[in-house]
Amino acid sequence: MMPECYHDPKRKHLFHGDITICAMIQKDGQKYIVRRPPMTETIKDINDRVKRMVSNAITWASDDDTVDKIEHWQSHANRILSDEDYHTHDDCDGFALTSAELCKHYGIDPSLIRIVFCEIPNTGYHLVCSVDDPDENTTWVHCNNERRVVKWDDLDYVWIKYMSYDNLGNWFEI
Repeated sequence: MMPECYHDPKRKHLFHGDITICAMIQKDGQKYIVRRPPMTETIKDINDRVKRMVSNAITWASDDDTVDKIEHWQSHANRILSDEDYHTHDDCDGFALTSAELCKHYGIDPSLIRIVFCEIPNTGYHLVCSVDDPDENTTWVHCNNERRVVKWDDLDYVWIKYMSYDNLGNWFEI
């Protein structure tokens, strides 16, 4: 039996034909190529589906109004997945975290998903989820201010820091 696929951060994307190779491992003196089948949906398709789900489930409200805290970062992904009629109120951080978690749930490689801290000119600080799309050579942004996922280059935001979904807790300057 082949071992399960795992993500090796040193070898982000290796391809052999139409199969993505996640890693080459050695076990009991034998070399194995650990694979996963190609995604049937494109990264853009998954982004569009996730954006619709999160937009339908979350109506904007400040953390101060909903949980009596200035900041309260929480994902609603598990509730959305277990109840298609789930609805809540949250701000940009809840929207971004939920989007990231659902993108991962639907098969996007965590190394392609980021939580991004930014500033919207004349508005203030903001949090979004971004997803790199190597097939389209772009990055999609999940923003609660937008109706659809938007290309990174189409937003007039000041990008400040990001945290990669495969390296949670570590923030990097942009």
